[in-house]
Amino acid sequence: MAALRPLPGSTLVTADGPLDTSPGAALPTGVTSRIPVQGFLAAVERRADAVADPASAHDRDVGVTVIGGFADPIAGRDARIRQARSRLAEAEERVESARASRAAVESRRAHLENALKHATAAAQLAELDERLAELKDRLADVRRRRAALKDRVDQARNAWMAARTKVDTLEQQRRFLAQRVSQARQQLTDAERDLAKLTSRRADLPLRYWTDQWGGDTAAAEELLGAQEPKLRTAGPDALLGHARDALGEAVHALYARTPAPSDVQDLIDRFRDSLSTESLADRLRRLQALTEALDDVLTGMAEHDRRTRVQIEDERRRRQLALGELDTVREEREEELQTVQKLVREVVKGRLEAVSATYDRLDRARGGFGARLIIQAREPAKPEQPRRWAVTPAWVRDLGGEAIPYKETGNSAQKKIQAIQLVLAALLSDENAEGRVLVLDELGNSLGDQNRSDILAALQRAANSQRVTVFGTCQDAVFPHAASYTGEILWFSRHAVTSPFNDPTRVWGFDDNGERVELTHDWITRGTPG
Repeated sequence: MAALRPLPGSTLVTADGPLDTSPGAALPTGVTSRIPVQGFLAAVERRADAVADPASAHDRDVGVTVIGGFADPIAGRDARIRQARSRLAEAEERVESARASRAAVESRRAHLENALKHATAAAQLAELDERLAELKDRLADVRRRRAALKDRVDQARNAWMAARTKVDTLEQQRRFLAQRVSQARQQLTDAERDLAKLTSRRADLPLRYWTDQWGGDTAAAEELLGAQEPKLRTAGPDALLGHARDALGEAVHALYARTPAPSDVQDLIDRFRDSLSTESLADRLRRLQALTEALDDVLTGMAEHDRRTRVQIEDERRRRQLALGELDTVREEREEELQTVQKLVREVVKGRLEAVSATYDRLDRARGGFGARLIIQAREPAKPEQPRRWAVTPAWVRDLGGEAIPYKETGNSAQKKIQAIQLVLAALLSDENAEGRVLVLDELGNSLGDQNRSDILAALQRAANSQRVTVFGTCQDAVFPHAASYTGEILWFSRHAVTSPFNDPTRVWGFDDNGERVELTHDWITRGTPG
């Protein structure tokens, strides 16, 4: 019973004998058994009645009915097999669970082993860190010592290289200076030899005469030479004597410009000129000395005449300076007057042009335009005697809110003609002294529409009446009917024939609203006409 305690629900059946013996009595029909439980089976058969429908068994003693029809057998061999398989599955599950537990234990063990290794490694790492820190300190110390030694080595190397470079430089300088000393000694020897030659040649030259003639010191001579052109400053004796020859030639030519030179002076000039290419420097200087002495005697004799001439020239210069000063004063006054007149003329012309521009704008707006003006530019002359010019460009606004566009820009030809006539009228109307003048217009009203032609003709009529001027206008036959309505007189010219050189007699029509004036002038007008 204690063994069945872990298996609740177990049922015990009392056997008829040991379980290893075969059943002695016959078993119920359809039942087999290897153990001796025929007594139990016989008792169950006596107490239970089997019913077919529904499949069930009824125990009469205890009044219990068990319904059958199980899908799987619950007793017998199949049931036992099924139970065995169930227990096998449970055992396999327990085995798997045990295996899983074992794997978990092994994983835990491996984890613990790893943790142990990590702990051991951590302990070893701490020791290694201490050793590493110690080694780093030693390495840093070694590096510091090495850097210090490297700096000292570098300093020593640099000092050695600097010393070596200095030694090489000094050696090169020594060699160079030695070569220079050798060259200088050689040059000194050559210079001493040349000096000796020049001293000998100089002793042969007549220098005292030229020094006395110069009258100044060496510094003054050097200053005068430095002021000359570079070619002359670096010239040798031959070039300087050539320059002296040219200067003396100019002086002699100026001295004897009107009369020939004396024969003795001319002979000295010719000899000096011939000696420049054949004789030595000393001989040439002596010939030059003879020539200058002769000229000096001539000039000494002419000194008094030159002095009087100089006084006369200086007096004449002073008089001319005074006259020029007075003329400068007069010129300045005339320049001021000229500037005043030019300014007045400029203001008058500009004012007249601005008045024409204002009248031009007023006429354009009165005609229904958007405004017009004159672009005025004054071009001042470079010199007083040159004419002053004005650039005047007509311009008018061609659309509302637009800018004034010059007449040179592309536009309607009729509009340009209207603007031209308006500009003429503006010039006429802006003049306060236009009375009695005559205005001549060619091709009056051509290329214009009826309305524009009427406006232009009416404007001309008003201008003629207000300014009391006479307007002559030529027009084509098509314009004649319009022009007749605005004029006071019509002259009709017609050709007799294409081949005739003469026109037909001119026909004249006059118009005057004042009838009495017509009557008064009738006899005078018709006096020269044929009856």
